[in-house]
Amino acid sequence: MRSNNTSQNIQNPVVPFTNGIKGFKRGARIEIHGTPIVGPNQFFCVELFSGQDIAFNLNARFYANDNVLALNSCQQGNWQFEERHANPLMIGSRFEIKITNKMSGFKIKINGQKINFSHRISAKSITMLGIRGDVQVTNVIMKKFDTSIVTYNSAPVVNAQGQSQPQPVIIIQQGENSDDRRQRRRRRMVFRALMGGVGHH
Repeated sequence: MRSNNTSQNIQNPVVPFTNGIKGFKRGARIEIHGTPIVGPNQFFCVELFSGQDIAFNLNARFYANDNVLALNSCQQGNWQFEERHANPLMIGSRFEIKITNKMSGFKIKINGQKINFSHRISAKSITMLGIRGDVQVTNVIMKKFDTSIVTYNSAPVVNAQGQSQPQPVIIIQQGENSDDRRQRRRRRMVFRALMGGVGHH
């Protein structure tokens, strides 16, 4: 039986980024740590997909004439009513976004600012988390999710020498025994070996 304290920490994922989810159960939480950056899009999005639909879209916009935080959903290819809020984020400043599933909707905290978004599509049907746009992400933390779904996809990182960088590190934390600790040490050793063989610029 899985521990309710199980968490998945994906470090330094490359954007655009997706991660499979097997339903967003009540009490589960996603935390995203990062920094908005200057780029061609002038926005970034955090999205929760339910098949072809988007159950939740958080769009932080940095346009000169539209600096807002917009929340929405998309069903059968049609965007629904957009809920607009003052944008608490700034380009170049770090942020922490927490999305928690409650009975009636998502509770969102952005650097401490609280926003609620009522469910329009069942959270049980959510299959994927996506992040795209002009943002650098340092951590994606999935708390109280089924960690049998740990697949993710992000664009490959290539350095100046044309070598592929190591993929983002996934750390799964739950009640550990001695075997868990040994496996964690082995993963760290493998990661250090990979890092030692890759050039930096």
